[in-house]
Amino acid sequence: PKGPWRIARFDNGSVTFLTPENESAWQGRLSPDGKLIAYVSDREPEPGNESDLWVRDFSGGDGRRVTRASGDESFPVWAPDSSRIAFAASRAGTSGVYVTSASATGASSATTAAPQRGRGPGGAAAASTPIELLASRHFGVPAWSPDGQALLIATFATSNAGYNGNPNRNDNDAPTVMAGTGQFALWRVLAPRAVDEGA
Repeated sequence: PKGPWRIARFDNGSVTFLTPENESAWQGRLSPDGKLIAYVSDREPEPGNESDLWVRDFSGGDGRRVTRASGDESFPVWAPDSSRIAFAASRAGTSGVYVTSASATGASSATTAAPQRGRGPGGAAAASTPIELLASRHFGVPAWSPDGQALLIATFATSNAGYNGNPNRNDNDAPTVMAGTGQFALWRVLAPRAVDEGA
């Protein structure tokens, strides 16, 4: 069928759509506790920000935005305690893996000032602006360690000049199989700590 991508739940042969027909949603990930689903959506696009990360109850209801910054998010993954989400994104020229709270909201527009580490766009930690922490500058697919203390990041080549079908490619560019040491690697980094962890 034609139309936008949608998130659906299958129960004993029946299908329940969790996202409306007018909202494209993709890369859905169920939280470890089975209560929430995180996904990327083009709902409420803004100039320079075509998609954001959203969370909704797996049992239904309306979604809530948990990121609100210029750039596209991808590969959302839940922390083992279902409270945080790691995802890949580019922010003001800094690509990498970021972490945000699953309970963040983005009810009002964010400012356009440059982001600061640990702050939303504009550097202010306003209640309406989701806070994103840069966990690593390695852009790739993240995964949490079982204890939530580390992130594994599988990096990959973001371009393939040798085999991309571009007739204007430079034949001196190395093909993907000869990519640099920072590509096709598995990185282990410490995960940002949850607020008041160990208090």
